[in-house]
Amino acid sequence: MTEDEFFEFVRTRDEKWELIDGEPMMMAGANQRHQDIAAAANRYFRQSIPL
Repeated sequence: MTEDEFFEFVRTRDEKWELIDGEPMMMAGANQRHQDIAAAANRYFRQSIPL
């Protein structure tokens, strides 16, 4: 599948997709635990790194 074909393909879909080696692959959504861990890591790094 070309990039143009892929962009046309995802235009008609609600899910998130990525193109890997010419094949469209549906991306898995993040669950709540993943979101909580990512938010905690973000807060930690923002507090730890001086600006």
